[in-house]
Amino acid sequence: RLVTGHESLAYLARRYGFDLVGTVVPGLSSASEVSAGELAALKDVIATEGVDVIFSEVGTPTQVTEAIADETGADVVELDTHLLPPDGSYETFMTELVSAIVSALSS
Repeated sequence: RLVTGHESLAYLARRYGFDLVGTVVPGLSSASEVSAGELAALKDVIATEGVDVIFSEVGTPTQVTEAIADETGADVVELDTHLLPPDGSYETFMTELVSAIVSALSS
């Protein structure tokens, strides 16, 4: 089960069989507004689903994510989704991204 900074990783969750149970910011943009009610609902989901990690993307604001993590005891793992790896391969990019998620979930 995944909680992410926003919905940009939903495609990855569907493709690789992860269950995206919540996002810190609704929608695809980290500039979207989030209400107190949405944050409370997300905290409930994290507790109910037993989510231990919130995945954030490098370069997105972390203040709200860190506050939720502090309140729920979840860890925050930043994923670098903005650059391809040195070999320039999308396949390597996806493999490394999924490996980082699996590693964090296994810790």
